[in-house]
Amino acid sequence: MTLVNRAAYPRDVCLEMTVLPNPGGSVTIRSALFDEPVRVERNRPQVNKVLRLPPGQYDVHFDSDAPRVYPLNDFRVLVFSVRDFRVSPVAGPLADSPSVAEDPRECGSQVKRAKDGRRASSPAL
Repeated sequence: MTLVNRAAYPRDVCLEMTVLPNPGGSVTIRSALFDEPVRVERNRPQVNKVLRLPPGQYDVHFDSDAPRVYPLNDFRVLVFSVRDFRVSPVAGPLADSPSVAEDPRECGSQVKRAKDGRRASSPAL
């Protein structure tokens, strides 16, 4: 996966997703944007990460040690799934660290909200 910031300045964003490895395995997410890799176990599939996205393109790599599944009538080999992927702008400035929070309460509370309490629409990143 590639995250792209076409702006001429860094953008503070909240990266949210559910990562579900097949039973018996885990997924590790790596990127130059993270201070350290994010390891996702099946019993804790939520990933919520607030980070500073500098201008340019940044790859996000997914590695898994989960067993492969070969579904019937499907040519794909399945190891894990990513669901509900979302990148949202963060309200207000962040700390100097490029990777600020992994706690879902911190990430979710940082996302801009419209006046009626709904999530504000996300501009293209």
